[in-house]
Amino acid sequence: SSPLAPDFDYVLHGKNEEFSAGIEALKKLTSGKVHLTLNGKSPADSTFTDVKGVEINKIVGKHPAGNVGTQIHHIDPVNKGEFVWTVNAQDVAIIGRYFLTGQYNAKRTIALTGSEIKDPQYIDTIIGANVAEILKGQITSDNVRVISGNVLTGDKIEKDGYLGFYHNQITVIPEGNELKFVLTKGWLGLGFDKFSNSRLFPTFLTGSKKFRLDTNTNGEERAF
Repeated sequence: SSPLAPDFDYVLHGKNEEFSAGIEALKKLTSGKVHLTLNGKSPADSTFTDVKGVEINKIVGKHPAGNVGTQIHHIDPVNKGEFVWTVNAQDVAIIGRYFLTGQYNAKRTIALTGSEIKDPQYIDTIIGANVAEILKGQITSDNVRVISGNVLTGDKIEKDGYLGFYHNQITVIPEGNELKFVLTKGWLGLGFDKFSNSRLFPTFLTGSKKFRLDTNTNGEERAF
């Protein structure tokens, strides 16, 4: 449910055997339940629905509905002395691939996203890959921030940095290091050019208008 997150129904389509084998491995590692959480808004791919011996939970709602911490809280809260392990869907397939072939194959499909990407797309790569070749010819402006992961929980990296171990996307958005005049673009401005999720600014009346959101938090350096 995070911004521009990859669609695992697409990413893992056709990988039924690998994913099921990964689930079987996880079931042998715990005496507790193995939960599989799916998007309840639409039918899931057979990669997920064909899995046996797991408790399927269907999650509906806006972000952070997709965060595992939120799901654990609503499905089976952790009590004192208990442990919960979480595994990303693509990593489950990697585990299953290992037990099916006897080889560790770190192949991963990631989403190349963000307003500053020329051609957003899915890319097959490996865990920890250098992003320079992935971003080559894709960035449409100079002053940008490259993020391994999504804009809320990802890590800032350089244009020749590396994909994070737990990340399934690369996001490129405008860097927000330009000063904004307080009376027009700052906190005293009317906000006719600002995105608002809480109807603070009049732009919520424009409906489907698109915004190029940058990293600026509209503050300034102060003694703290």
